[in-house]
Amino acid sequence: MYPIACDAACHADAAWTHSGALVELTLKNRGSEAFKPELYGKSITIERRINADGGGGWKIKSDTGRVVSTKRDELNAICDHSNIQVDNPMNVLSQDNARQFLSASHAAEKYQVSRRTVARRYAFHC
Repeated sequence: MYPIACDAACHADAAWTHSGALVELTLKNRGSEAFKPELYGKSITIERRINADGGGGWKIKSDTGRVVSTKRDELNAICDHSNIQVDNPMNVLSQDNARQFLSASHAAEKYQVSRRTVARRYAFHC
């Protein structure tokens, strides 16, 4: 697994093999705004498998590693509840990448940073 830059509220890893890729994103699920804390506990892990043949699937796990759901509707509910805008690629910029993006003086540099961010987005949104 390879770590992916994320903020303090999440942790992400990615692994690639000849048969596809696996991306895991763990979100903190604490406090009064937690999403179904009785079901998920203190964290929610979203596992996205992308097969080389184009297939794939989701697993949404509790803090104990138990699979709670494999449905896209549950993932959408988590995103809506947490105000995560998956269609906005700037949401997945790390703080360093955001600083680089904002300070880039040339349009070409901004395009390159944006392109790398969009590439990350597709791993989660496919």
